[in-house]
Amino acid sequence: MAMESRQDPSERKLVYLHERAARPRLRRPTPEHKAAPASVGDLAGEANWLARALLAVVLGVVAAGLLRASAASASAPRGSEDLQAVSVVLVASLFAIACCGAAAWRLLRAPAGSSVHVAFAAGALSLQSVAGVARVLSDAAAPEPTLAHRFDVLAIGAGLAVAAWATSFAFRLLRRDSSGD
Repeated sequence: MAMESRQDPSERKLVYLHERAARPRLRRPTPEHKAAPASVGDLAGEANWLARALLAVVLGVVAAGLLRASAASASAPRGSEDLQAVSVVLVASLFAIACCGAAAWRLLRAPAGSSVHVAFAAGALSLQSVAGVARVLSDAAAPEPTLAHRFDVLAIGAGLAVAAWATSFAFRLLRRDSSGD
């Protein structure tokens, strides 16, 4: 004990416990589980957005059909000619709804082989939009445009935009599938 009192406090060596502790074993690097690459690659994200746009168009076509049907039923004095025109448009709308819904479902499930479905949806939207333009032009003589007419113009524009996008996507997807990537 006498020695301890003679030592200069500045000469004492500090020993940290972490230096004497047992070293942890090195872990083997665990293999990273990477998500399976999308079969379409760079078009996978666009396929999701196109599917959402097609579903939005389906909802828009349904809303436009309901507005058109309510406008036709409100103008009952004109008779069955309006109801007959609405029923013809309804058949075309149902075809577009079926094509767009099938393409959207296919794009969300397996975008790799969906080029045919997307091309059919683009064609149905294009035909419905052209028919909508003809319908709007024939109703242009109306003194006051109704909400259904205004919504028709908006739906036609959206339908043409999504149809152009779907056509472009279908061609790019078809080119990618045929090249073997």
